[in-house]
Amino acid sequence: MASGPAGFRQSHLEAELVAEIIRGADAGTPGALTRYHDIELAALLAHDIERARTFVLRELGPAAADTPAAGDLRDTVAAYLGCDRSLARAGEQLHVARNTVAYRVRRFEELTGRDTRHRRLELEAALRLVAVLGDRVLETSAD
Repeated sequence: MASGPAGFRQSHLEAELVAEIIRGADAGTPGALTRYHDIELAALLAHDIERARTFVLRELGPAAADTPAAGDLRDTVAAYLGCDRSLARAGEQLHVARNTVAYRVRRFEELTGRDTRHRRLELEAALRLVAVLGDRVLETSAD
């Protein structure tokens, strides 16, 4: 939250944007608090939801499927990159073995045909969009 009239207006606009985004997203636990700074990047990237979806599908390829297995791969790669490519720290964060993280990262790379070391910003942006917007940007069986 910001102070003063200008800060109030800015905070109000941010709150409206959060509400708009989480209405149709997998925003976590119902009734949970969502802070603007937690979804700001996704909000900026998703200004045009169809272009955001096209971006996600292009960046994640088959890993953009709306399936539990693809979700596990995305969550693992996001944790792995968020832990500066540390298998051990990502494993701790996800409560899985280091080897499980290594397997899933390798599987993601095989499935998508991309190396997680390249175009990391784009990969992390696509993963963030999925984390915030959920199935609105994923490949569904109807697509």
